Amino acid sequence: LPHPCLMNWYRDWYPKWNNYKKVIPRDLKLDRTSLLHWFMDDGYSYWVSHKNGKRKYLRVEFATQCFNGSELETLARSILDVLNIRMAVRLHKKNGRTCGTGYEMHVQQNQKDVERFFEVIGPCPVPSLAYKWKIPS
Repeated sequence: LPHPCLMNWYRDWYPKWNNYKKVIPRDLKLDRTSLLHWFMDDGYSYWVSHKNGKRKYLRVEFATQCFNGSELETLARSILDVLNIRMAVRLHKKNGRTCGTGYEMHVQQNQKDVERFFEVIGPCPVPSLAYKWKIPS
């Protein structure tokens, strides 16, 4: 169990009613800081390339396989409402296998949304995590 001063957050994220399995709290406060910390912890970005090796677009994703699709759809709507970033939820398999619930969340494949995402979270505050900031050109 977490330190006693963290128990309130623990109970929100791992509630008894869900058999202590992780959920997205309904009262989650979304802002620039929470999105930044989420990206530093569970986010990543990578260039999707054409077969000839030329860069096609930048994708920003989050490891969200422990959440169900409806939770993530609700979170995506909240991110759009609060931060004006369009997110998408998809069921994803890797090598034919589903990890966790299989649902992943990513910034829409529109480079304007990706640019908006990086504008909202700002520059990387931790040098060792700068590799995650693949700013679109």
